[in-house]
Amino acid sequence: MNSLMTPSWVRKVLILIVAVVLFSIEGLTAGAESKDADLLKETWQAYKHRYIQQDGRVKDPGAQDVSTSESQSYAMLRAVWMDDRATFDRTYQWSINNLQVRGDKLFAWRWGKQQNGNWGPLDRTAASDADEDIALALLMAHQRWQVEQYRTDALALLNDLWEKETVQTPLGPVLLPGDWDWSKIPVKNDEGKRHQRLRKRRINPSYFAPYAYRVFAQADPRHPWMQLVDSSYEILRRSTYQSFTRLPSDWIELDLVSSTLTPYDDPRDTRGDFGYEAFRTFWRIGLDKLLNPTEQRAWAFLKNGTVLRDYWVIHNTLPGPLSLSGVQRGRLTSLSIYGGVLPALQSSDPAIAEAVYQKIFLSNLKSGIWQPSKDYYAQNWLWFGVLTHHASIKPTSKSSKQSVLTRILLLHQD
Repeated sequence: MNSLMTPSWVRKVLILIVAVVLFSIEGLTAGAESKDADLLKETWQAYKHRYIQQDGRVKDPGAQDVSTSESQSYAMLRAVWMDDRATFDRTYQWSINNLQVRGDKLFAWRWGKQQNGNWGPLDRTAASDADEDIALALLMAHQRWQVEQYRTDALALLNDLWEKETVQTPLGPVLLPGDWDWSKIPVKNDEGKRHQRLRKRRINPSYFAPYAYRVFAQADPRHPWMQLVDSSYEILRRSTYQSFTRLPSDWIELDLVSSTLTPYDDPRDTRGDFGYEAFRTFWRIGLDKLLNPTEQRAWAFLKNGTVLRDYWVIHNTLPGPLSLSGVQRGRLTSLSIYGGVLPALQSSDPAIAEAVYQKIFLSNLKSGIWQPSKDYYAQNWLWFGVLTHHASIKPTSKSSKQSVLTRILLLHQD
């Protein structure tokens, strides 16, 4: 295992690289924008053929062809961005028929081959990241195709998401990872009534999606979604101070009474690592920054990605999962991390971001599929990385009156 150390000479090297590469990138922006749009289309078509069945089920070939609410939500988001209503409807209908089976509007998170040989739900608990992504996709679909049922379904889903996947804390409402953490410690709620709920809850920072909460606030004024924006940024701010690297963790523990954050700092406990969940935090916050350039909390958080930039300069790759103390636990096994952290690299150093983009995003593509082809996770996160790369080099819209939802829909357009 190697400790993540940054030599003092790195910044001098970076200054030279930036000076040389930025000059070259300036003249390539227009061409890169067009290539990004073509790449989004090519990889979407290949993804549909490789991973989405005719009935709308998205399968993960690297995990015994299971389907998850996450995989369905990614397909729905990509379909609406690509103006592909037929695929959107197929994937959404499959999700309704097979995952929305809990008795509420949330989605069971895992579906596949059961022990008796039948195919069906493997775990009926919900995952809030998929639920919020599906709700956002539905609102985007309503905006694009003007089908009222999409909006009706989104509002019903948002109501259950708020009631069952958020919790009140001294920081305000906080997004829980789902409705599945059932350890029971008696705590008094705001009305003074005693009921069984967990005083300390596990939190997944990579589920925080401020841009989505801004959309939800406009669509669903019944719930204070903007408070979720504030609590998400506050937890991110506090949590990064608990890591030597200043990188977010896959998981962290929140005390619902004191609002104290506790890291998983046992060296043997990988939940505190910057790993294959935490990298998504940079993409979600990067997207909020793209849509809301004056959001200083987003800019501040993205600066934490400089340690990854420095690692790339030295090693020409990104590290594998990193412990809280900066120890690398192993080599990088999935390219998915590049899609997630690209917005942080673009924010801190566009030249390095462009070098990463050229080497990873373009060189590992074969017939519209990023290699290895079984890595369904990387297919999605590299695609999302291309999307934000495309949006970051487009001319900024002159309209300040566009809603957040409209700006999200326009991300992929030339």
